[in-house]
Amino acid sequence: MTNLKENKLFSLDRDSIKQFFLKYKNSDVYYHNWFHVESTAKRALLIAKEEGVEGTLDLFVLEVACYFHDIGYNISKSESENINTATKLFLKYAKLSSLSEEVIDSIVSLIEATKYPHSKAKSTLEGIIQNADLTQCWDWDTYDILQSLKAERKNINYNLLFPEINELNTNSAKRKQKEHRVEYMSSISKELRNRALYDVLNAYRGDYIQKVVLQSLECLKLVNELFPEEEEY
Repeated sequence: MTNLKENKLFSLDRDSIKQFFLKYKNSDVYYHNWFHVESTAKRALLIAKEEGVEGTLDLFVLEVACYFHDIGYNISKSESENINTATKLFLKYAKLSSLSEEVIDSIVSLIEATKYPHSKAKSTLEGIIQNADLTQCWDWDTYDILQSLKAERKNINYNLLFPEINELNTNSAKRKQKEHRVEYMSSISKELRNRALYDVLNAYRGDYIQKVVLQSLECLKLVNELFPEEEEY
């Protein structure tokens, strides 16, 4: 938790933050956009609740840092450069607010903690924002995430189960990711089985040549081998 004194309530103007974010959004960004930071904030608050974070100020700095951690993202820049950009733009926005230097410094520290690959979290809030940043798959299909990152010309690891459990550092995020992996792989298995079965039926009823029918059956067999029933992920 932060050591900040909660001597007053903090109001969060999400609409003005969104307008500020969109003002500096680059046109060739497909993943590092408002949807990503907004959903990161949602996941961060969810994880914070599960981790027992209740302080108004802690939740405030956490949410604000989520909104700003990828502002001004440029696909041609390095992670360090993009974090520097995000920090500078947040400080520019903060000048328009009445936030204290202590609060501003806390938000900057959380933004810097999202530099990927992540360094070891120095606090509970850093661990939460890092986990929230990585678990976009809870709110967006992993296949679509990979396509969006590919569109940003990122060197990506085609891992449909990202992030791995050992990449997360809060118990609640680990638990949620385990549940998500099972649900996601089950949905993929169902989707591929249905498509493979359709292709087999289509080839058979469409009077395709025997070779095509056999290829469809081989595809169905492969799907069943790749996704055995009740597999652990």
